[in-house]
Amino acid sequence: MRAIRQRAGDGPWYVVAADGGASLASSMGWRPDVVVGDMDSLGEADQMALRESGCRFEVYPAEKDETDVHLAMEWALRAGFQEITVVCHVSGRLDHVLGGIWAACRYVEAGARVRFVDAGFEAVLVKGPARVDIEGPVGLIVSLLPISGRAEGITVSGMKYPLRKESLGLGESRGISNQTTAARAAATVESGFLLVIALQSAGS
Repeated sequence: MRAIRQRAGDGPWYVVAADGGASLASSMGWRPDVVVGDMDSLGEADQMALRESGCRFEVYPAEKDETDVHLAMEWALRAGFQEITVVCHVSGRLDHVLGGIWAACRYVEAGARVRFVDAGFEAVLVKGPARVDIEGPVGLIVSLLPISGRAEGITVSGMKYPLRKESLGLGESRGISNQTTAARAAATVESGFLLVIALQSAGS
């Protein structure tokens, strides 16, 4: 939990919890301001305690087209937030993780900055033209993944394997497992959606 908080940063935060994510947020010392979802993974006792604390609830039917994370991002954007940090806490639901990343494309296109954090990684989703700065100890593993079609004009600096105005397409793995060689590295993309993932240092 401490690693997730460190990656997320100091805030201040307005916490939009996706259903049972409210319990995770509370356990990490973040009081949810609003809980969004169908409430199938948040117990009644926790719901009552949150309501008593002044937390707002946006309840949706269980049979819906969007995931709770998708609805939480939608709520944040409608409320006017342009910086969205999604705390993943990956627990085996790869479908939910990928669905959240693809859903975020619409919010990035609308001008929001969306990043994903967990204990082992931090990721930023951008649409070119864009630049992602990466700071941390030398040896961070950095992977670049195109999310939709091709990402064009990719250039990296401060990394072991150079890319200079190159393109990456779906099905290519050439952007995976680069490694920083400086405390400050960067990746730029001219067009297309690109997910930039920074993991722990190699060997750690």
